[in-house]
Amino acid sequence: RRAYLPLALACMGIVALGAHLRRPLRASWVALACLGIAASLSHDRNQVWQDDDTLWADAVMRAPQMPRPHLYLGNAHKDRALQTRNEQQRNRFWLAATREYEIARSMPSDDDLRLRALNNQGGVYLELRDVDQAEPAFRQAILIDPHYADALINLGNALLTRAKQSSSDPRRAQWIAESILYYKRGLNAEPNNYFGFGNLGVAMQELGQLAPAERAYRQALFLNPRHFGSLTNLAALLLRRAQQSESSKEKTELLAEARRLVQQSLVINPAQRTEAPQILRLVSDMLDTVGGA
Repeated sequence: RRAYLPLALACMGIVALGAHLRRPLRASWVALACLGIAASLSHDRNQVWQDDDTLWADAVMRAPQMPRPHLYLGNAHKDRALQTRNEQQRNRFWLAATREYEIARSMPSDDDLRLRALNNQGGVYLELRDVDQAEPAFRQAILIDPHYADALINLGNALLTRAKQSSSDPRRAQWIAESILYYKRGLNAEPNNYFGFGNLGVAMQELGQLAPAERAYRQALFLNPRHFGSLTNLAALLLRRAQQSESSKEKTELLAEARRLVQQSLVINPAQRTEAPQILRLVSDMLDTVGGA
């Protein structure tokens, strides 16, 4: 697409050359023809470049045996799914993304591209709460590169999700403990990954380890103060600490900070419809009770 403007300039150059050669009529027809071609190409390519879906779908059509366009088309479908509220449409985008990732990972390519395809495919399955398909994708990526932070952290997410889905399974604590190990491995490979710290906090809180969970949430927020998930989770933890505290002063301080955090979380992401508003109500009611409003 960067060639369109130079092509138009070339057309004007043809006009000037035609005038110089004293063949203005012929030069004009040539220039008009070239401008018409440029306009047609520009219109066609602008249609392709209007969004990532059309861009990478066109790339896949032109080079179906290249894995990279399939990977990026999968990413485009994934992004569309995250932006779509209609459940049926969203699921169609998720399924389209997994198909493209499967094609990308099945083609001969370098390890980096195959790792990204595996990790992204596992991420889609995790969004669909299908841990049985998500976990093997992350494990396969880690076999290729044991230091691939995204797959390590996502495997921790898969194990934590499995534990949450199986509250009565005797292996639940084992899965959470294993998720913590993978979070720590991922953070060792990529120490500034705020998602990793935020999810590590969730896993530790699930095991009742409130102090290390709080440190993990605060580190996530140090790295990204607008990480609304960690803001909400830290507020929930402070609410829990306040409920356990016997000191009226400490209770009030914890609740005041929890309210500030959850309000900030809702400003950043007003679409939170369940946990954050519920935490805000509980914190406000408790503050009214202890006289800290």
